[in-house]
Amino acid sequence: MYRDVKRSPSVVKTMDSDGEDSIIDINVVSQADEKQTTSMDAEVYRAITVGELQSNISLLDQLSPQRNTVLHYAASLGHHQLVEPILKSCPELFRTTNSTGDIALHLAAASGNLSTLKSLLHQAKLLGLFSPQVLMDENLEKNTALHLAMKSHHYDLAILLVEENALVSTRPNAQNMSPLFMAAEAGQLGLVQRMMQNIGAADIRALEGRSVVHAAIRARNTGTVLLFCVNHTHLPEACNAHQQRDEKKGETPLHLATKGEHARVVHILTWDMGVNLEIRNDNGLTTLDLAAERPYNATFQKRLTWLALRYAGAPQTRKENYYLSSRYTERFNTLLLMATLIATVTFAAGFTMPGGYNSSDDHPNKGMATLVKKRMFQIFVLSNTVAMYSSIIVAILLIWAMLNDLRLSLCSIKLAIPLLGISLSMVSLAFMVAISLVVSNVTWLANVVLIIGSISLLSLWIIFIPLSFPNSLTDRVSRYILRYPLYLLILATEK
Repeated sequence: MYRDVKRSPSVVKTMDSDGEDSIIDINVVSQADEKQTTSMDAEVYRAITVGELQSNISLLDQLSPQRNTVLHYAASLGHHQLVEPILKSCPELFRTTNSTGDIALHLAAASGNLSTLKSLLHQAKLLGLFSPQVLMDENLEKNTALHLAMKSHHYDLAILLVEENALVSTRPNAQNMSPLFMAAEAGQLGLVQRMMQNIGAADIRALEGRSVVHAAIRARNTGTVLLFCVNHTHLPEACNAHQQRDEKKGETPLHLATKGEHARVVHILTWDMGVNLEIRNDNGLTTLDLAAERPYNATFQKRLTWLALRYAGAPQTRKENYYLSSRYTERFNTLLLMATLIATVTFAAGFTMPGGYNSSDDHPNKGMATLVKKRMFQIFVLSNTVAMYSSIIVAILLIWAMLNDLRLSLCSIKLAIPLLGISLSMVSLAFMVAISLVVSNVTWLANVVLIIGSISLLSLWIIFIPLSFPNSLTDRVSRYILRYPLYLLILATEK
Protein backbone atom coordinates (compact mmCIF):
# COMPACT_ATOMS: atom_id res chain seq x y z
CA MET A 1 0.00 0.00 0.00
CA TYR A 2 2.90 2.37 0.66
CA ARG A 3 4.30 4.12 -2.40
CA ASP A 4 7.01 6.57 -3.35
CA VAL A 5 5.05 9.83 -3.55
CA LYS A 6 6.05 12.86 -5.66
CA ARG A 7 3.88 15.91 -5.14
CA SER A 8 2.79 18.90 -7.21
CA PRO A 9 0.21 21.62 -6.42
CA SER A 10 -2.78 20.08 -8.26
CA VAL A 11 -1.88 16.48 -9.02
CA VAL A 12 -0.21 13.61 -7.25
CA LYS A 13 2.28 11.46 -9.12
CA THR A 14 2.66 7.93 -7.78
CA MET A 15 4.77 4.92 -8.60
CA ASP A 16 2.82 1.66 -8.63
CA SER A 17 4.06 -1.86 -7.98
CA ASP A 18 5.20 -2.27 -11.60
CA GLY A 19 7.40 0.78 -11.33
CA GLU A 20 5.21 2.86 -13.71
CA ASP A 21 4.13 6.38 -12.92
CA SER A 22 0.43 7.21 -12.69
CA ILE A 23 -1.30 10.57 -12.25
CA ILE A 24 -4.23 11.12 -9.90
CA ASP A 25 -6.19 14.35 -10.13
CA ILE A 26 -6.96 15.41 -6.57
CA ASN A 27 -9.73 17.72 -7.79
CA VAL A 28 -11.99 14.72 -8.49
CA VAL A 29 -13.79 14.96 -5.13
CA SER A 30 -14.58 18.66 -5.27
CA GLN A 31 -13.18 21.63 -7.10
CA ALA A 32 -13.60 23.60 -3.88
CA ASP A 33 -11.08 21.35 -2.09
CA GLU A 34 -8.06 22.75 -3.92
CA LYS A 35 -6.55 24.31 -0.78
CA GLN A 36 -5.73 22.53 2.43
CA THR A 37 -7.84 22.92 5.52
CA THR A 38 -6.97 23.10 9.15
CA SER A 39 -9.57 20.36 9.78
CA MET A 40 -7.69 17.77 7.67
CA ASP A 41 -4.04 17.12 8.32
CA ALA A 42 -1.90 17.88 5.28
CA GLU A 43 -0.13 14.54 5.42
CA VAL A 44 -3.45 12.69 5.71
CA TYR A 45 -4.76 14.64 2.71
CA ARG A 46 -1.74 13.74 0.58
CA ALA A 47 -1.77 10.12 1.67
CA ILE A 48 -5.46 9.52 1.00
CA THR A 49 -5.19 10.97 -2.52
CA VAL A 50 -2.56 8.38 -3.44
CA GLY A 51 -4.38 5.51 -1.80
CA GLU A 52 -2.53 5.31 1.51
CA LEU A 53 -3.98 5.34 5.01
CA GLN A 54 -2.01 6.56 8.01
CA SER A 55 -2.48 4.77 11.31
CA ASN A 56 -2.91 6.25 14.78
CA ILE A 57 -4.96 9.17 13.44
CA SER A 58 -8.61 9.87 14.26
CA LEU A 59 -10.33 9.65 10.86
CA LEU A 60 -13.49 11.27 12.17
CA ASP A 61 -11.71 14.57 12.62
CA GLN A 62 -10.39 14.70 9.07
CA LEU A 63 -12.68 16.98 7.02
CA SER A 64 -12.05 19.07 3.89
CA PRO A 65 -13.55 22.56 3.37
CA GLN A 66 -16.50 20.86 1.67
CA ARG A 67 -16.79 18.46 4.63
CA ASN A 68 -15.50 15.51 2.63
CA THR A 69 -14.28 12.69 4.85
CA VAL A 70 -11.48 10.28 4.04
CA LEU A 71 -14.18 7.83 2.91
CA HIS A 72 -15.50 10.43 0.45
CA TYR A 73 -11.99 10.73 -1.00
CA ALA A 74 -11.51 6.97 -1.20
CA ALA A 75 -14.88 6.53 -2.94
CA SER A 76 -14.31 9.32 -5.45
CA LEU A 77 -10.70 8.43 -6.28
CA GLY A 78 -11.38 4.71 -6.57
CA HIS A 79 -9.25 3.52 -3.67
CA HIS A 80 -11.31 0.42 -2.97
CA GLN A 81 -8.56 -1.06 -0.79
CA LEU A 82 -9.11 1.69 1.79
CA VAL A 83 -12.85 1.09 2.21
CA GLU A 84 -12.52 -1.85 4.60
CA PRO A 85 -10.06 -0.27 7.10
CA ILE A 86 -11.92 3.05 7.07
CA LEU A 87 -15.33 1.51 7.76
CA LYS A 88 -13.97 -0.85 10.39
CA SER A 89 -12.37 2.08 12.16
CA CYS A 90 -15.24 4.57 11.68
CA PRO A 91 -18.49 2.86 10.56
CA GLU A 92 -20.41 6.10 11.04
CA LEU A 93 -18.65 7.54 7.98
CA PHE A 94 -20.76 5.29 5.72
CA ARG A 95 -23.71 7.69 5.79
CA THR A 96 -21.87 10.90 6.63
CA THR A 97 -22.73 13.68 4.18
CA ASN A 98 -20.55 16.45 2.83
CA SER A 99 -21.61 20.05 2.22
CA THR A 100 -23.62 19.06 -0.91
CA GLY A 101 -25.39 16.22 0.87
CA ASP A 102 -23.41 13.43 -0.81
CA ILE A 103 -22.49 10.25 1.02
CA ALA A 104 -19.62 8.04 -0.13
CA LEU A 105 -21.96 5.94 -2.28
CA HIS A 106 -22.94 9.06 -4.24
CA LEU A 107 -19.33 9.89 -5.09
CA ALA A 108 -18.43 6.33 -6.02
CA ALA A 109 -21.42 6.15 -8.37
CA ALA A 110 -20.72 9.56 -9.93
CA SER A 111 -17.06 8.70 -10.51
CA GLY A 112 -17.78 5.32 -12.05
CA ASN A 113 -15.65 3.37 -9.59
CA LEU A 114 -17.35 -0.03 -9.73
CA SER A 115 -14.85 -1.85 -7.52
CA THR A 116 -15.10 0.86 -4.86
CA LEU A 117 -18.88 0.79 -4.98
CA LYS A 118 -18.85 -2.98 -4.55
CA SER A 119 -16.45 -2.66 -1.63
CA LEU A 120 -18.66 -0.06 0.04
CA LEU A 121 -21.75 -2.25 -0.28
CA HIS A 122 -19.94 -5.42 0.76
CA GLN A 123 -18.30 -3.94 3.87
CA ALA A 124 -21.50 -2.14 4.87
CA LYS A 125 -23.38 -5.44 4.74
CA LEU A 126 -20.70 -7.22 6.78
CA LEU A 127 -20.81 -4.49 9.43
CA GLY A 128 -24.60 -4.33 9.48
CA LEU A 129 -24.63 -0.79 8.10
CA PHE A 130 -26.50 -1.49 4.88
CA SER A 131 -30.22 -1.61 4.15
CA PRO A 132 -31.96 -1.02 0.79
CA GLN A 133 -33.16 2.32 2.18
CA VAL A 134 -29.57 3.60 2.00
CA LEU A 135 -29.89 3.79 -1.77
CA MET A 136 -32.80 6.21 -1.30
CA ASP A 137 -30.48 8.74 0.37
CA GLU A 138 -30.54 12.02 -1.57
CA ASN A 139 -28.10 14.89 -1.82
CA LEU A 140 -29.19 18.53 -1.84
CA GLU A 141 -30.31 18.23 -5.47
CA LYS A 142 -32.42 15.18 -4.55
CA ASN A 143 -30.12 12.92 -6.55
CA THR A 144 -29.64 9.38 -5.33
CA ALA A 145 -26.53 7.34 -6.12
CA LEU A 146 -28.49 5.83 -9.02
CA HIS A 147 -29.28 9.30 -10.42
CA LEU A 148 -25.59 10.19 -10.36
CA ALA A 149 -24.57 6.93 -12.04
CA MET A 150 -27.12 7.58 -14.80
CA LYS A 151 -26.02 11.20 -15.25
CA SER A 152 -22.43 10.07 -15.73
CA HIS A 153 -23.46 7.20 -18.04
CA HIS A 154 -22.07 4.55 -15.70
CA TYR A 155 -24.67 1.95 -16.59
CA ASP A 156 -22.79 -1.01 -15.11
CA LEU A 157 -22.91 0.71 -11.73
CA ALA A 158 -26.57 1.52 -12.27
CA ILE A 159 -27.40 -2.16 -12.79
CA LEU A 160 -25.65 -3.03 -9.51
CA LEU A 161 -27.63 -0.38 -7.63
CA VAL A 162 -30.93 -1.45 -9.21
CA GLU A 163 -30.34 -5.04 -8.13
CA GLU A 164 -29.95 -3.82 -4.54
CA ASN A 165 -33.11 -1.70 -4.59
CA ALA A 166 -35.23 -1.42 -7.77
CA LEU A 167 -37.70 1.02 -6.19
CA VAL A 168 -35.13 3.82 -6.35
CA SER A 169 -35.64 3.69 -10.14
CA THR A 170 -38.90 5.63 -9.82
CA ARG A 171 -37.65 8.33 -7.45
CA PRO A 172 -37.66 11.82 -9.07
CA ASN A 173 -34.87 14.30 -8.42
CA ALA A 174 -35.06 18.10 -8.28
CA GLN A 175 -35.45 18.16 -12.09
CA ASN A 176 -38.41 15.76 -11.82
CA MET A 177 -36.48 13.02 -13.58
CA SER A 178 -36.41 9.47 -12.29
CA PRO A 179 -33.57 7.05 -13.11
CA LEU A 180 -36.12 5.05 -15.12
CA PHE A 181 -36.92 8.14 -17.18
CA MET A 182 -33.19 8.73 -17.73
CA ALA A 183 -32.61 5.10 -18.76
CA ALA A 184 -35.49 5.25 -21.26
CA GLU A 185 -34.22 8.54 -22.69
CA ALA A 186 -30.73 7.04 -23.06
CA GLY A 187 -32.09 3.97 -24.84
CA GLN A 188 -30.71 1.54 -22.25
CA LEU A 189 -33.23 -1.22 -22.91
CA GLY A 190 -31.49 -3.82 -20.74
CA LEU A 191 -31.33 -1.42 -17.82
CA VAL A 192 -34.99 -0.45 -18.26
CA GLN A 193 -35.92 -4.14 -18.15
CA ARG A 194 -33.94 -4.62 -14.92
CA MET A 195 -35.67 -1.62 -13.38
CA MET A 196 -39.14 -2.79 -14.38
CA GLN A 197 -38.74 -6.34 -13.09
CA ASN A 198 -39.35 -5.50 -9.45
CA ILE A 199 -41.21 -2.20 -9.37
CA GLY A 200 -44.62 -3.71 -10.19
CA ALA A 201 -47.34 -1.12 -10.61
CA ALA A 202 -45.29 1.74 -9.21
CA ASP A 203 -45.90 5.16 -10.75
CA ILE A 204 -43.28 5.40 -13.48
CA ARG A 205 -44.25 8.85 -14.64
CA ALA A 206 -41.93 11.76 -14.01
CA LEU A 207 -43.54 14.98 -12.83
CA GLU A 208 -44.94 17.77 -15.06
CA GLY A 209 -46.72 15.30 -17.31
CA ARG A 210 -43.56 13.73 -18.74
CA SER A 211 -43.72 9.93 -18.96
CA VAL A 212 -41.08 7.35 -19.66
CA VAL A 213 -42.86 6.53 -22.91
CA HIS A 214 -42.54 10.15 -24.06
CA ALA A 215 -38.83 10.14 -23.22
CA ALA A 216 -38.17 6.96 -25.16
CA ILE A 217 -40.17 8.09 -28.20
CA ARG A 218 -38.44 11.49 -28.33
CA ALA A 219 -35.08 9.73 -28.21
CA ARG A 220 -36.25 7.35 -31.00
CA ASN A 221 -35.63 4.35 -28.75
CA THR A 222 -38.18 1.99 -30.27
CA GLY A 223 -37.12 -0.99 -28.20
CA THR A 224 -37.76 0.83 -24.95
CA VAL A 225 -41.15 2.06 -26.13
CA LEU A 226 -42.16 -1.43 -27.17
CA LEU A 227 -41.09 -2.79 -23.80
CA PHE A 228 -43.57 -0.48 -22.11
CA CYS A 229 -46.35 -0.77 -24.66
CA VAL A 230 -46.25 -4.56 -25.03
CA ASN A 231 -46.10 -5.06 -21.25
CA HIS A 232 -48.39 -2.20 -20.24
CA THR A 233 -50.51 -4.63 -18.09
CA HIS A 234 -47.71 -3.98 -15.31
CA LEU A 235 -47.92 -0.46 -16.18
CA PRO A 236 -51.53 0.32 -17.13
CA GLU A 237 -51.04 4.06 -17.65
CA ALA A 238 -47.82 3.95 -19.62
CA CYS A 239 -49.38 3.88 -23.06
CA ASN A 240 -52.98 4.99 -22.56
CA ALA A 241 -53.28 7.92 -24.91
CA HIS A 242 -56.23 9.46 -23.05
CA GLN A 243 -54.26 9.73 -19.77
CA GLN A 244 -50.65 10.41 -20.80
CA ARG A 245 -50.41 13.78 -22.54
CA ASP A 246 -47.47 16.07 -23.08
CA GLU A 247 -48.47 19.32 -21.41
CA LYS A 248 -46.40 21.47 -23.77
CA LYS A 249 -48.15 20.44 -27.01
CA GLY A 250 -50.96 18.24 -25.75
CA GLU A 251 -49.55 15.26 -27.63
CA THR A 252 -50.13 11.66 -26.63
CA PRO A 253 -47.56 8.87 -27.02
CA LEU A 254 -49.39 7.93 -30.24
CA HIS A 255 -48.86 11.47 -31.59
CA LEU A 256 -45.16 11.30 -30.74
CA ALA A 257 -44.76 7.83 -32.24
CA THR A 258 -46.48 9.04 -35.41
CA LYS A 259 -44.24 12.11 -35.71
CA GLY A 260 -41.18 9.94 -35.12
CA GLU A 261 -42.35 7.46 -37.80
CA HIS A 262 -42.25 4.55 -35.35
CA ALA A 263 -44.52 2.31 -37.42
CA ARG A 264 -44.18 -0.67 -35.11
CA VAL A 265 -45.09 1.32 -32.02
CA VAL A 266 -48.04 2.94 -33.80
CA HIS A 267 -49.27 -0.46 -34.96
CA ILE A 268 -49.21 -1.83 -31.39
CA LEU A 269 -50.84 1.24 -29.86
CA THR A 270 -53.66 1.41 -32.40
CA TRP A 271 -54.78 -2.11 -31.50
CA ASP A 272 -54.91 -1.32 -27.78
CA MET A 273 -58.52 -0.81 -26.74
CA GLY A 274 -57.44 1.78 -24.15
CA VAL A 275 -55.90 4.07 -26.77
CA ASN A 276 -58.15 6.86 -28.04
CA LEU A 277 -57.48 7.45 -31.74
CA GLU A 278 -59.59 10.62 -31.88
CA ILE A 279 -57.54 12.78 -29.50
CA ARG A 280 -56.15 15.97 -31.05
CA ASN A 281 -53.08 17.89 -29.99
CA ASP A 282 -53.07 21.59 -29.20
CA ASN A 283 -52.97 22.36 -32.93
CA GLY A 284 -56.18 20.39 -33.47
CA LEU A 285 -54.44 17.55 -35.30
CA THR A 286 -55.20 13.86 -34.92
CA THR A 287 -52.50 11.26 -35.36
CA LEU A 288 -53.65 10.57 -38.92
CA ASP A 289 -53.45 14.29 -39.68
CA LEU A 290 -49.78 14.19 -38.68
CA ALA A 291 -49.12 11.04 -40.71
CA ALA A 292 -50.77 12.53 -43.81
CA GLU A 293 -48.59 15.67 -43.88
CA ARG A 294 -46.47 15.93 -47.04
CA PRO A 295 -47.63 12.54 -48.43
CA TYR A 296 -45.58 12.86 -51.60
CA ASN A 297 -42.32 13.43 -49.76
CA ALA A 298 -42.68 10.63 -47.19
CA THR A 299 -40.28 7.89 -46.16
CA PHE A 300 -41.35 4.27 -46.35
CA GLN A 301 -41.61 4.13 -42.54
CA LYS A 302 -43.97 7.11 -42.63
CA ARG A 303 -46.05 5.34 -45.27
CA LEU A 304 -46.29 2.28 -43.01
CA THR A 305 -47.19 4.50 -40.06
CA TRP A 306 -49.95 6.08 -42.13
CA LEU A 307 -51.25 2.66 -43.20
CA ALA A 308 -51.29 1.40 -39.60
CA LEU A 309 -53.46 4.36 -38.59
CA ARG A 310 -55.77 4.02 -41.61
CA TYR A 311 -56.29 0.31 -41.06
CA ALA A 312 -57.11 0.95 -37.40
CA GLY A 313 -59.80 3.46 -38.38
CA ALA A 314 -58.07 6.58 -37.06
CA PRO A 315 -60.01 9.74 -38.02
CA GLN A 316 -58.61 12.50 -40.19
CA THR A 317 -59.84 16.06 -39.86
CA ARG A 318 -57.76 17.68 -42.60
CA LYS A 319 -58.22 16.86 -46.24
CA GLU A 320 -55.13 15.57 -47.95
CA ASN A 321 -53.61 18.04 -50.36
CA TYR A 322 -53.09 15.90 -53.42
CA TYR A 323 -51.35 17.24 -56.46
CA LEU A 324 -49.64 15.82 -59.47
CA SER A 325 -46.00 16.62 -59.99
CA SER A 326 -43.34 15.67 -62.47
CA ARG A 327 -41.96 13.32 -59.86
CA TYR A 328 -45.18 11.34 -59.84
CA THR A 329 -45.43 11.39 -63.59
CA GLU A 330 -42.09 9.57 -63.60
CA ARG A 331 -43.51 6.98 -61.21
CA PHE A 332 -46.49 6.45 -63.46
CA ASN A 333 -44.13 5.91 -66.37
CA THR A 334 -42.15 3.35 -64.36
CA LEU A 335 -45.29 1.41 -63.45
CA LEU A 336 -46.48 1.58 -67.05
CA LEU A 337 -43.16 0.14 -68.23
CA MET A 338 -43.49 -2.69 -65.71
CA ALA A 339 -47.03 -3.50 -66.81
CA THR A 340 -45.94 -3.49 -70.46
CA LEU A 341 -43.06 -5.89 -69.74
CA ILE A 342 -45.39 -8.29 -67.90
CA ALA A 343 -47.83 -8.22 -70.80
CA THR A 344 -45.00 -8.94 -73.26
CA VAL A 345 -43.61 -11.86 -71.22
CA THR A 346 -46.98 -13.46 -70.63
CA PHE A 347 -47.93 -13.07 -74.31
CA ALA A 348 -44.76 -14.90 -75.33
CA ALA A 349 -45.33 -17.60 -72.70
CA GLY A 350 -48.76 -18.25 -74.21
CA PHE A 351 -47.13 -19.52 -77.42
CA THR A 352 -44.19 -21.35 -75.85
CA MET A 353 -46.09 -23.81 -73.69
CA PRO A 354 -44.14 -26.16 -71.41
CA GLY A 355 -43.92 -29.59 -73.03
CA GLY A 356 -44.54 -28.22 -76.53
CA TYR A 357 -47.27 -29.23 -79.00
CA ASN A 358 -48.35 -32.39 -80.75
CA SER A 359 -46.72 -32.15 -84.18
CA SER A 360 -47.31 -35.62 -85.55
CA ASP A 361 -49.53 -35.67 -88.62
CA ASP A 362 -51.35 -38.82 -87.52
CA HIS A 363 -52.01 -37.57 -83.99
CA PRO A 364 -55.72 -36.87 -83.34
CA ASN A 365 -54.85 -33.73 -81.33
CA LYS A 366 -52.32 -32.27 -83.71
CA GLY A 367 -51.29 -28.72 -82.76
CA MET A 368 -52.60 -29.11 -79.20
CA ALA A 369 -50.40 -28.82 -76.11
CA THR A 370 -48.99 -32.19 -75.10
CA LEU A 371 -49.52 -31.60 -71.34
CA VAL A 372 -52.98 -30.10 -71.58
CA LYS A 373 -54.54 -32.71 -69.28
CA LYS A 374 -51.97 -32.17 -66.51
CA ARG A 375 -53.28 -30.16 -63.55
CA MET A 376 -50.10 -28.14 -63.24
CA PHE A 377 -50.32 -27.20 -66.91
CA GLN A 378 -53.89 -25.99 -66.43
CA ILE A 379 -52.77 -23.83 -63.47
CA PHE A 380 -50.01 -22.43 -65.69
CA VAL A 381 -52.47 -21.45 -68.43
CA LEU A 382 -54.89 -19.79 -66.03
CA SER A 383 -52.13 -17.90 -64.17
CA ASN A 384 -50.53 -16.70 -67.37
CA THR A 385 -53.88 -15.54 -68.74
CA VAL A 386 -54.79 -13.61 -65.57
CA ALA A 387 -51.32 -12.03 -65.48
CA MET A 388 -51.53 -10.85 -69.08
CA TYR A 389 -54.98 -9.30 -68.96
CA SER A 390 -54.47 -7.67 -65.55
CA SER A 391 -51.22 -6.10 -66.79
CA ILE A 392 -53.01 -4.77 -69.89
CA ILE A 393 -55.70 -3.21 -67.67
CA VAL A 394 -52.99 -1.68 -65.50
CA ALA A 395 -51.36 -0.15 -68.56
CA ILE A 396 -54.65 1.44 -69.61
CA LEU A 397 -55.32 2.75 -66.09
CA LEU A 398 -51.88 4.32 -65.91
CA ILE A 399 -52.43 6.05 -69.24
CA TRP A 400 -55.59 7.55 -67.71
CA ALA A 401 -53.61 8.59 -64.63
CA MET A 402 -51.42 10.84 -66.78
CA LEU A 403 -54.29 12.86 -68.26
CA ASN A 404 -53.92 15.64 -65.61
CA ASP A 405 -57.39 14.98 -64.23
CA LEU A 406 -56.85 14.77 -60.45
CA ARG A 407 -59.84 12.58 -59.60
CA LEU A 408 -59.25 10.29 -62.53
CA SER A 409 -55.58 9.98 -61.63
CA LEU A 410 -56.33 9.05 -58.01
CA CYS A 411 -58.98 6.55 -59.01
CA SER A 412 -56.74 5.02 -61.67
CA ILE A 413 -53.74 4.57 -59.42
CA LYS A 414 -55.86 3.01 -56.63
CA LEU A 415 -57.12 0.42 -59.11
CA ALA A 416 -53.83 -0.07 -60.94
CA ILE A 417 -51.64 -0.94 -57.96
CA PRO A 418 -53.73 -3.90 -56.69
CA LEU A 419 -54.04 -5.22 -60.24
CA LEU A 420 -50.29 -4.93 -60.72
CA GLY A 421 -49.82 -6.97 -57.55
CA ILE A 422 -52.16 -9.64 -58.92
CA SER A 423 -50.28 -9.65 -62.22
CA LEU A 424 -46.89 -10.11 -60.51
CA SER A 425 -48.30 -12.89 -58.33
CA MET A 426 -49.73 -14.73 -61.33
CA VAL A 427 -46.47 -14.46 -63.27
CA SER A 428 -44.63 -15.95 -60.29
CA LEU A 429 -47.18 -18.74 -59.96
CA ALA A 430 -47.05 -19.52 -63.69
CA PHE A 431 -43.27 -19.77 -63.62
CA MET A 432 -43.33 -22.04 -60.55
CA VAL A 433 -45.84 -24.56 -61.93
CA ALA A 434 -44.25 -24.57 -65.39
CA ILE A 435 -40.78 -25.44 -64.06
CA SER A 436 -42.11 -28.06 -61.65
CA LEU A 437 -44.11 -29.59 -64.51
CA VAL A 438 -41.20 -30.04 -66.91
CA VAL A 439 -38.96 -31.60 -64.19
CA SER A 440 -41.72 -33.73 -62.68
CA ASN A 441 -39.78 -36.93 -63.46
CA VAL A 442 -37.26 -35.86 -60.78
CA THR A 443 -39.53 -35.73 -57.77
CA TRP A 444 -37.17 -34.06 -55.31
CA LEU A 445 -36.31 -31.30 -57.78
CA ALA A 446 -39.97 -30.61 -58.57
CA ASN A 447 -40.75 -30.42 -54.85
CA VAL A 448 -37.87 -28.01 -54.19
CA VAL A 449 -39.12 -25.74 -56.97
CA LEU A 450 -42.62 -25.77 -55.47
CA ILE A 451 -41.33 -25.01 -51.99
CA ILE A 452 -39.14 -22.11 -53.13
CA GLY A 453 -41.93 -20.74 -55.28
CA SER A 454 -44.50 -20.97 -52.49
CA ILE A 455 -42.24 -19.15 -50.03
CA SER A 456 -41.55 -16.44 -52.59
CA LEU A 457 -45.25 -16.00 -53.34
CA LEU A 458 -46.05 -15.72 -49.64
CA SER A 459 -43.33 -13.10 -49.21
CA LEU A 460 -44.66 -11.19 -52.22
CA TRP A 461 -48.16 -11.11 -50.76
CA ILE A 462 -46.94 -10.04 -47.34
CA ILE A 463 -45.02 -7.16 -48.89
CA PHE A 464 -47.54 -6.08 -51.49
CA ILE A 465 -50.97 -6.60 -49.93
CA PRO A 466 -50.68 -3.90 -47.22
CA LEU A 467 -49.49 -1.42 -49.83
CA SER A 468 -52.12 -2.18 -52.43
CA PHE A 469 -55.26 -2.67 -50.37
CA PRO A 470 -57.79 0.17 -50.02
CA ASN A 471 -56.43 2.79 -47.64
CA SER A 472 -59.52 3.13 -45.47
CA LEU A 473 -61.31 0.07 -44.14
CA THR A 474 -64.65 0.26 -42.36
CA ASP A 475 -65.01 -3.49 -41.89
CA ARG A 476 -63.30 -4.60 -38.68
CA VAL A 477 -62.83 -8.14 -40.04
CA SER A 478 -60.81 -6.79 -42.98
CA ARG A 479 -58.77 -4.66 -40.62
CA TYR A 480 -58.04 -7.65 -38.44
CA ILE A 481 -56.98 -9.76 -41.43
CA LEU A 482 -54.65 -7.07 -42.78
CA ARG A 483 -53.22 -6.36 -39.35
CA TYR A 484 -50.84 -9.31 -39.53
CA PRO A 485 -49.31 -8.87 -43.01
CA LEU A 486 -48.81 -5.18 -42.21
CA TYR A 487 -47.05 -6.04 -38.96
CA LEU A 488 -44.80 -8.55 -40.76
CA LEU A 489 -43.95 -5.90 -43.35
CA ILE A 490 -43.11 -3.43 -40.55
CA LEU A 491 -40.83 -5.99 -38.91
CA ALA A 492 -39.14 -6.77 -42.21
CA THR A 493 -38.36 -3.12 -42.95
CA GLU A 494 -37.65 -1.88 -39.44
CA LYS A 495 -34.25 -0.30 -38.96
